[in-house]
Amino acid sequence: MDKLLINKFNERMKDIYFTAKKVVKYNATIFWQMVCEQGGYETAKRLLDGNDNTQGFATLAHLYGKPELTMEWLIYYNQEFRVLFSKEEIEICKIRLGVE
Repeated sequence: MDKLLINKFNERMKDIYFTAKKVVKYNATIFWQMVCEQGGYETAKRLLDGNDNTQGFATLAHLYGKPELTMEWLIYYNQEFRVLFSKEEIEICKIRLGVE
């Protein structure tokens, strides 16, 4: 696995947190804790395995109307990062985003 790309993804996951906090005043405490403890890549893998709560996605995408501030958006619409995830994980992002 490309460590430089994973590190870049980790930084972008941190950016998601800070941007959501700034733009919509959304404080994703659990997301931030996961990113700090496990790294952004491992957090994304865990959140896409279907066993963790996706409340943050629902809040940002549906309540605030800002899906572009979500991890799913980062993975699905950024070709550079897609190589880090399986077809199934990318499909989960697509479904959550409601992409046709």
